[in-house]
Amino acid sequence: MKYKCTECGKDFSIEHIHYLCDECGRDWVPGNKLSGVLEICYDQADKENIQKELLINNFFPYDKADLPNIPVGNTPFFKAEKLSNKHNLNLWIKNDTVNPTGSYKDRASYWVLAQAKHHNINKIVCASTGNAGSSLAGISAATDIKAKIFIPAKAPLGKRAQNIAYGADLDLVEGSYDDAYALSIDYSADGKSLNRNTGYNPITIEGKKSVALEIYQQNNNKIPAYIVIPVGDGVILSGVYKGFKDLLELGITNSIPKLIGVQSNKSNAIYNYWKNGEYKSLEHADTIADSISVKSPACADLAVRAIRESHGFMIEVDDSLIVGFQFEIARNSGIFCEPSSAVVAGIFEEKYMLNKDQQIVLLLTGHGLKDVNSILNY
Repeated sequence: MKYKCTECGKDFSIEHIHYLCDECGRDWVPGNKLSGVLEICYDQADKENIQKELLINNFFPYDKADLPNIPVGNTPFFKAEKLSNKHNLNLWIKNDTVNPTGSYKDRASYWVLAQAKHHNINKIVCASTGNAGSSLAGISAATDIKAKIFIPAKAPLGKRAQNIAYGADLDLVEGSYDDAYALSIDYSADGKSLNRNTGYNPITIEGKKSVALEIYQQNNNKIPAYIVIPVGDGVILSGVYKGFKDLLELGITNSIPKLIGVQSNKSNAIYNYWKNGEYKSLEHADTIADSISVKSPACADLAVRAIRESHGFMIEVDDSLIVGFQFEIARNSGIFCEPSSAVVAGIFEEKYMLNKDQQIVLLLTGHGLKDVNSILNY
């Protein structure tokens, strides 16, 4: 396996720590969308190994011995009968709220911890709106590797409590996620710690692709028609696309699902980029869905590419409707998800864009108990 720049195609060894392409990412500074994002690609031996035995671990560069001793992934996938009947749609749920720290972000942290162990690094740093930090803190707690977390001081108490309980070195930032991101980049600049920032570290996208591989296997080796994904910095969307693209390029499948990205209208930089064809960071991002509140989304380029190449689309939802979406999902599926996950219910407002008979997967990425104030204040 090797890293390849998603812009210029330059190769980098997997046996060294690389973040961005040394050419395309040379002029990148925190506060702007990433340039020169890297992704893993396979040589012929890798392809033959994966095709011979379709195991999720075969899609990654690290040994099982490097992985933390904590179960991540293999989350429930099921048809939401009541929700389907109410909306006259064929709705399925991939419930990543049951990962160890209650978040989809555990998929990235799991493989970044393996990366750190493989390279004999004993500290990992990241910026977070809450979930990535508590995820890194929790998965690190299952190992001897330390976690350093920068999160906005206004992050929900439940997520801050998780960081404290897991024993992370927590730095509360008086500012936004973008401010926390810049501080974490400065912190890891001396090379003494591994940076887990989403998109910046290519293993975060690779880790998040594991959900696509699981959906394919749990769906009896069939590709769903649509997958609806909450979008903040664009890394989950990019990861889901990468997983299905890997399956396609390996000759295991012959299609990719249409990916539907959903953003709040108060944090909609990627939606605007997709709609208008021109990227512009937001002056403010202040949505009730804190986990997708980002002014300068790291993977804006890859996210828009994923939407277009999968023949999907983006939608934005009014922020005032998001708590109602939490109730809609909870009371019709039994799954209590946080506001950033609940935005996927915005697709019910756009049903005319869907084929009601085709399979639609709602990706739920965070547990509702991480931020109970949204419900209690409603």
